[in-house]
Amino acid sequence: IARFVDWQIEVAVAEGRQADALQKGIELLRLARLSQAEPGLIGGLLANAVHGVAVQALCDALSSGKIPAELHAALQRELALEDNLQSAAWTLKSERALVIAAIQDQFGGVQGLFMNTIGRSMKLHHTAALDFFDAVLPDAVAPWHEVAAKSPPSMMFKKSTGLGVMADMIQPPIEVTYESANRALAVTRSLRVYNALRQFAAEHGREAEGLGDLALPKEMTIDP
Repeated sequence: IARFVDWQIEVAVAEGRQADALQKGIELLRLARLSQAEPGLIGGLLANAVHGVAVQALCDALSSGKIPAELHAALQRELALEDNLQSAAWTLKSERALVIAAIQDQFGGVQGLFMNTIGRSMKLHHTAALDFFDAVLPDAVAPWHEVAAKSPPSMMFKKSTGLGVMADMIQPPIEVTYESANRALAVTRSLRVYNALRQFAAEHGREAEGLGDLALPKEMTIDP
């Protein structure tokens, strides 16, 4: 769907229908946000990919010609809804729930005595993965530069978690998902600034001299 809508936007831009292109880009942002509700890492990564297609298409539409003032405003409202890192936390929480379900499915029928004696080491490898989620969830809502600067290093970036093989296996996709969410936030803010610059030029007949000229919250212009 994202690729098809992206093609429609390219056609609209080529035909000089900038307003149509921008409206379809806004709809694509909404599709990305809807996709974000899908549980698990794959759902989160897919939503971020759709979001990236939408942002690039919207940038092309904004660059192609004059845009009605009401669409500039509509785009800013839509991008404001995208400006948070809660989606990363939701993705990790839902993945944790899937891991819990998998553990219950795998070990639910095993006798407790066996699981806590002979099977104890296997059980601990799986439950340690849940400890890993508990360690990274507080960092999921923080911007990348803060987490990357933590000392001792955040579990988000440790290649060896110290929690066993299951936690070590799940660490790389967790890190990628977190970085993907921060990248989505960075391009969202970049597009907000670009849209505001275009809107300012259209309204004032001159280019803005800096971010201070734009009606954007300062915290929404920071690269995470």
